[in-house]
Amino acid sequence: MASPWPDEEPVEVEEGDIIHLTGEAAGDITLSQNLHTKLDKQWGQTVVVKVFGRRIGFRTINDRLQALWNPRGAMKFVDLEHDFFIVKFMEEAVFCIGGPEVDKGVPPSHGQLTQVVVWIRFPGLPIARYHSRILAALGNLVGTLAKIDEATLLLHRGKYARLAVEVHLRKPMRSTVELDDEQLCVAYEGLSMLCLNCGMVSHVKNACPQRPPVTTITAPPSACAVGETTGQPKAGASTTGDIPTSPSNGYGPWTVVQPYPQRLPRQTQVGRQTVSSSKGGSRFTLMLV
Repeated sequence: MASPWPDEEPVEVEEGDIIHLTGEAAGDITLSQNLHTKLDKQWGQTVVVKVFGRRIGFRTINDRLQALWNPRGAMKFVDLEHDFFIVKFMEEAVFCIGGPEVDKGVPPSHGQLTQVVVWIRFPGLPIARYHSRILAALGNLVGTLAKIDEATLLLHRGKYARLAVEVHLRKPMRSTVELDDEQLCVAYEGLSMLCLNCGMVSHVKNACPQRPPVTTITAPPSACAVGETTGQPKAGASTTGDIPTSPSNGYGPWTVVQPYPQRLPRQTQVGRQTVSSSKGGSRFTLMLV
């Protein structure tokens, strides 16, 4: 059998690698440890990919990751069940973040992840606290630290501290942490299915089985609803609203980072013509009649 990977030798199955069982297990087979090792080795340079909250086609994710990662060599994509993909690198690659911990390079058969690496943010963290040891300690309060964003370490960005942590998906995500008795909000990137009621990554708030009855009461704004650097209430933040009568769980719209909305081309009336201008167009377009 030829190898599906260019420039790689096919796995040779030797005599005795496929063992036919006898007795009560007659009719079944098992593989030798030697064959297991050779089969697993060819999946050494792979990561497992899954997009949370939506389904994405094979060609789309192939094109997007090719452009995003821009690997030195070729990448081979394989689609699996439960909307998983395996990406195999033909050359050795350096990963800033690993994918979910999956044994032998394949996702679980039931299609449910237990651990995954996600990017989190700490808006409102004072810039003077942007120290690698402090950031690592904060990240480990949320999960297991995997990486600190370079822009955070080099103080290129000060609106929020950004870290990658490995979290357990069968436990509620932490909504806040405390540093020097000050509450810091935790914002998650890419977890569109994070419930803002119970903190689990499996459903949205409206479908939460633990959702309590809601009544309208007056309460001060949450610490997470204040400005990221000034500590002042955000524009449009209300000090009253519909909140549960039970103690606040700290979750809110700020818990899940929303992508920036895509700008639509502006349309300007020039005489009897409607001219569309976009970021890529010329600023002199309006002068054309």
